[in-house]
Formats: sequence, C-alpha cells, structure tokens
Amino acid sequence: MISPIAKRWLEEGHLHFPPIQYSSILVAVDGSAPSIQATRHAVQLASLTDARLTAVFVDYDGEDEIISEDRWHRYAELEEEVMYGLAGIDAARFMAGERNVPFKGVFMRGSLTRSILSLADKERADLIVTGNTGLTGIRHLLLGSFAESLVKESRIPVLVVKQDSLNINDGHQ
Repeated sequence: MISPIAKRWLEEGHLHFPPIQYSSILVAVDGSAPSIQATRHAVQLASLTDARLTAVFVDYDGEDEIISEDRWHRYAELEEEVMYGLAGIDAARFMAGERNVPFKGVFMRGSLTRSILSLADKERADLIVTGNTGLTGIRHLLLGSFAESLVKESRIPVLVVKQDSLNINDGHQ
C-alpha cells in the first residue's frame, strides 16, 4: 500500500533523482572487525563512484593534532590500541590498492567525533563510513556511541556498517 503523498510525488516525478556520486569518502578505522567491515564497504563505494578514500585512526588519548607518518611507529610501540589503529589504516591501504582507489591514511590524536568531522571538512568528504562496535549495557552508557555522535553531528551522510553474519572477531574491541 502506498500513501497518498508518496503516490502524488511519484506521479509528479519528485522521486526521481540523479545517481549518487561521491568524490571523497572518509572511513574511520581502529583495527577492529567492525572497522574492517566498514573499510570493505568504503573501498567498494569508492571504487564504484571513482572517489578517493581517506582512512583515519584517532587516538583519543592526546591533544588535537595530526601525527606525521614518520612518527607513527613511535606511538605504535607505546600503545597497543594505536598499533591496532595503524593496522586498520594499512588494511585500508591494501584494500584500496586492490581496487585502484586513490588512498590517503591519517593518524590523529584528540576527540574522536570532532577530529573526524574536522578531517571530513578538510578533505571535502561526501560520505563518512564507520563500523558499529555494538556496545551495549553499561559500556554504552559510560562510553556512549561514537557512531551515534557522528550521525548526530555530521553535516554529510554517515554510513554505519554493522558487522556481518560471519562474526569476524580478532579479539580487539
């Protein structure tokens, strides 16, 4: 059953739009299984739309800054979480290379949402892609939902990718 409003819009041609086109896609990575799923989607979308891909890992333990690539290894040696995040960038680089998608990796420190939205503006991203970590219960209450805050605060579309039914789990949350 179709509503009268939708029927009128269809009859008047209001529901026909040109195809969606992305020129720049930003994917938030942290090395977790949901992040890898999100990266797969981001790479495929970038490939289909001839977009460039930026993979970003944000270490929320620090001041707002972009870390130059020549210093990444120092942070990875000090913090396991950074090691996983940088592995997420490497995985995105590999997947993008397989599909000939132009790629850039960025490692930042600071507020997760603020840093990613700031980078999205800088990169003129048309879409942000992130995984859903699936926090529930007390962890969700204490930590909140990163994906939820991105959706609420972003001025551009945000695609939240849920982990697939293969239940890929690398032990890193």
